[in-house]
Amino acid sequence: MKVKCLAILFSTISMLLVSACSKQETLVSNSSALSTSINDGELLYKKSCIACHGNNLEGGVGPKLQKIGSKLSADQIKNQIINGGGGMPAGILKGDDAQKVAVWLAEHK
Repeated sequence: MKVKCLAILFSTISMLLVSACSKQETLVSNSSALSTSINDGELLYKKSCIACHGNNLEGGVGPKLQKIGSKLSADQIKNQIINGGGGMPAGILKGDDAQKVAVWLAEHK
């Protein structure tokens, strides 16, 4: 009887440890993905947006973006990047690239 109880207890503890480890890996993976997205967003900005919006988001031909995240959500920024408007041409970036820049810019508040 004691052996069965110990076996059940050991199995339960093992399952809990495996479950906890896999959840931790998911959290680290999601955090790394967000960090990568933000870093990619900054690189894409420097490649495609800097000419109009400036090296430090200070504006120029285009408006300043230093605090754009306090005015627009990432989805609104992405929409502007993809569809253009207000003097900005449409389609400078598309898909995941537009999303990465939008997420990065939304962090500027």
